[in-house]
Amino acid sequence: MATETVNVDLTTVQGLRALRPVTNAEDWILVVNVFNSGTAYDLDGEAATMSIRDRWGDELLTATGTLSDDTDAVTSVVTFTFRQSSMADLNAGAYTVAARLIESPATKQLLLAKLPVRDGGFG
Repeated sequence: MATETVNVDLTTVQGLRALRPVTNAEDWILVVNVFNSGTAYDLDGEAATMSIRDRWGDELLTATGTLSDDTDAVTSVVTFTFRQSSMADLNAGAYTVAARLIESPATKQLLLAKLPVRDGGFG
């Protein structure tokens, strides 16, 4: 299982981020700590989604985030999980990962990143 944690501040312009490489033969979990001006951002009432897209922009995989708190009693953590059974559908290569927060009617870009996927040797 590959797990990566990133910190995102909603008040900072987010450029394209590079994530650590993963293989298509394991679960991949991305944990996002969300801040607003350096303070934990309360995600109560919001939903989070993430998609993995190929170089042509076609959506290949999606996940709904699980909201939780860390140790500060503020729901400010989003966890996205992609199981190996889904990751196996990805060929080795670079993919675009996009995550957003949805609080009707507003939508906020949470993360835009490149995810390198390596062949895990299982098929």
